[in-house]
Order: sequence, then C-alpha cells, then structure tokens
Amino acid sequence: MPPENFFASHSNAHFTFLTKVRKTQYHLLIPFTLCGLLLAGAIFWQVVHGQRLGALEDRRQHLGREIRVARSVVTGILDAETGQRGFLLTAGREQYLEPYNRAREKLKADFKELHQLLAKETIYADATRRIEKNVEIKLKELDETISAWRRGDRAGALQTVMTDRGRAYMDTVRAQLAALIDTMSEERSQIWVEAAQRIHQVRNGLIWMSIFIGAILVFTYFLVARAESQRAAFAAHLEYAAHHDQLTGLPNRHYLKSHFGELLQQAETKRERLALFYIDLDHFKAVNDKYGHDVGDKVLKDAAVVMRSLLGETAKLVRLGGDEFALIYTRAPVDATLAGLARDMIQNLRSVTLADGSPSGISASIGVAVFPENSQNESDLFHVADAAMYRAKHAGRACFTFANDSIPLPSRL
Repeated sequence: MPPENFFASHSNAHFTFLTKVRKTQYHLLIPFTLCGLLLAGAIFWQVVHGQRLGALEDRRQHLGREIRVARSVVTGILDAETGQRGFLLTAGREQYLEPYNRAREKLKADFKELHQLLAKETIYADATRRIEKNVEIKLKELDETISAWRRGDRAGALQTVMTDRGRAYMDTVRAQLAALIDTMSEERSQIWVEAAQRIHQVRNGLIWMSIFIGAILVFTYFLVARAESQRAAFAAHLEYAAHHDQLTGLPNRHYLKSHFGELLQQAETKRERLALFYIDLDHFKAVNDKYGHDVGDKVLKDAAVVMRSLLGETAKLVRLGGDEFALIYTRAPVDATLAGLARDMIQNLRSVTLADGSPSGISASIGVAVFPENSQNESDLFHVADAAMYRAKHAGRACFTFANDSIPLPSRL
C-alpha cells in the first residue's frame, strides 16, 4: 500500500471517530439541558408552592389567634355578667365585683388585640366593631345596675335585672361572635383544604419530575455507553492498525519489535528453539514497476495468503515492509522440517498470479536463523537471518540459507 493511502485510511478513521464523538456530545447536551430545565422548573415550582404554603400557614395561625381572642370576648362578657350578679345577690359586697372588673379590663385588651389582628380585614373588622358596640351597651347596662345599687336604689337595680333588658344585647353579642368565629373557622378549614391540594400537587409534580429525570438519566447512560463503546472500538482499531499491516492484515514491524523479545524470553525459559525466517520476495520490484501499485498490492496480498496457508499455530508471519516478510516459529522443529517449510514457501509463491491470471514470476530468498544456536540476542538474530537471506539472494534467488551454512540450498532437491 502506498504511504499516502495508509495515512488517508487513518485520517478517514480519525475523522469518522471525531464526527461520532461530536454527534454524541451533541446528543448528550440534550438530556443534560432537559435535566437542567427540569431541575430549574422543579426549584421554581417548589419556591412558588413553598411561598404559598408558607402564606397559608401564616394565615392559618393568624386566624387561630383571631378565633382565640373572639372566644375570649365571649368568656369576658360572661365573667362580667357573673360578677355583676354576684354583687347584687350578695347585697353589694364589693369583693364579688372582682370578676366583673377583671373581665372589663380583659375585654378592653381583647378588643384592642382584635382590632390589631383585623386591621387589614374589612369584613371581620366591621363585624368586630359592631360586636364591640353591643358589648359596650351590655357593659353600660351592668354598670347602671351596680351604680343604682350603690346609690341605694336597690329596687331600681333589681328591676333592671328582673326586666332582663340586657339579655337581648347578650344574645345579640353571642350570635355575632358565633357568626364571626364560624366564618373564621370556615376560612381556616378552607386553608387546610387548599394546603392539602397544594401538597398533593407538589408530590405529584415531584413524582413526574423524578420519572422524567430517571428516563433522561437512562437515556444518558445509553448515550455514554455508546460513546464508550465507540471510544473502545476506535482504540482497538488504532491498536490493531499500529500493530498490523493495512494491506495484508499481517502483524507489522512494530508488532514484531513489541513482542519478539517476549517470545525469545519464553523460549529461553522453556528451553525451546525459536526459528526466524527473513523472507524477501524475488522479482517483486519488477512487477510493481511494470504493472503499478494496484497490481503490486494484489501480488503482495496473494503472497501473504500463500505463505500463511503453510503455517501452523506456532508460527506467525509478519510483514516488515515493502516485499520483506519475517516468520517467527516458536517451539521450532528440527532443521530438516524448517528446510521443508522454506522449500514449500518458495515453490508455492510461484503460483501467485497477476490480475489477468498470468504468472507473476515472483519467488523468495529466505534466510533462517535459530535461537539459541545462532544467537541469543534479538538484534543479532535478525542480523544473522538477514545476512543469510542476502547470501541466498546473491546465490541466484529462489533458495534459502541457514545462518550456519555458507552455501544456499535450492528450493528443489
């Protein structure tokens, strides 16, 4: 493969990967944006409903204080009336007026508090003023009977009590206070209903928001998983491309440099032989120059297929570059078997044809070096195998040479 094709292949793969990455990033932006919008909406939802619930709770407590004071007014009137009756029934004993005097002060304080609580509530404030006016009339009636008794007009005081003139005011006040308290209690009940509805809405909103966010997170997980899968696939592609020849699919020189030392170490540890074939295709340059790179690429691929078809599990064919190959044979057999393999390679390479089916005319010159006999060093073993290959090539090509032989061996015996 020409260098420009090799770099173009990697450039296209890299561009495709970057395109996928950008597309995935764009797709990831959507769920993250949706999550952000949902969270912002949820916060706004919580703030709005929280403020409303807070306002409802403040109003509920405010009404509670209003109802408590209104009930205190009822109790105060009864206490005042009780004190007045006790004064009269005990023939004017002053100590029995204590509940009456205390009730008057309490009523004054209660109405003051009510006016403060109801300052901005027109309906309740108007009703309170009417109640206060009737209470004043009732208290005035009580004051009159006490004053008449103190003046000695006991008959007049008793007459006032007996005619029950103040009862009508008392009934009116009670009815007005009961209506006011009922109205306030009804509003308080409505507050409970509205608060419960809002709490229900908030709960449902949170449930749906959780469902949406959960769905978005699941979608995001699949996007991230797909992105990771793409990244892993591209990393595997780069790893493969870095260690394999793009034309033939064979391991390349970089792979050999990365693994050959390890293979030698294993052979030394296990006390096994390791054979290195240095293979150079004969007459390939002439084919490439005459017919062009496309035909030359086909011949190289077919030659790789032929050589690889002769190998077992313990042998690995490597393309070093151009028309040069290397064969690593772990657990190498005896030299006679290695020689048979070299002959088969040279013979079978003659079957490689051109695109039109005519013979390509290629063969191979092979140099064989064996560990540990010829060398125990990685670079030296390559050097020895390379030198043996050149001896075979100088001897006329289409033959092989072992490192410890000075005379190349022909492909046929």
